[in-house]
Amino acid sequence: MVGMSASDNLPNTIQTCNGTVNGADVVVMLESGCTTVGVRRSLVSDDQLTGETQSCRQFDGTIVHLPMATVDYKRIDYKLSTLCFNFFSGSSPAYFSELLTVYSPARQLRASSDCRILTIPHTKTKTYGQRTFTFCAPTQWNSLPFHIRHSQSPQAFKRALKTHLFKKYNP
Repeated sequence: MVGMSASDNLPNTIQTCNGTVNGADVVVMLESGCTTVGVRRSLVSDDQLTGETQSCRQFDGTIVHLPMATVDYKRIDYKLSTLCFNFFSGSSPAYFSELLTVYSPARQLRASSDCRILTIPHTKTKTYGQRTFTFCAPTQWNSLPFHIRHSQSPQAFKRALKTHLFKKYNP
C-alpha cells in the first residue's frame, strides 16, 4: 500500500525493526501479521504501481483507500536475532515467553545438547503465517551458527552477529 505515512510517535508497545524499501532505510512494525507493507509514496516510483487499491483501517479507525505497488522489501535480521538473544539472556519483555518457545526434543538426541534452539511453529499459509514474528524470529535465530547463539555477553553476540550478517549479505 502506498501513501501511508507512519507516525514517528508509535506507542512503546509496538516492536519495530529496521528494514529497506527500494534501497531506502525504513522502520517496520514486527508483529503486525499483515500480508502487505504500508510505505510512503515518496519511496515508490510510478512504474511500481499496480493500478489496484486496498482499503486500510488506520490506528485512529478511519478507512482510507490506498494504491498498491510491488516493491523490493527486506527486513534486517539483526533486530530479530538480538531480540532472541535477549530472550535467552532474560532481558526481554515478559510477553516474549508467549511468542517464543525453547525447543525440547521428545527423546534424547545427539544434537539436543544445543539448548539455545527455538521451536518454529507450523503455519498453514506462507502469506500470513510465515511473516509473523513467531515464525520469522525462530527461523532466523536457528539459522545462526552455534558459536554466535552461545555468545556469553551481549557485546560479543552483537559483534559476532554483525560479522556473520555482513558476510552473508556481502559475499
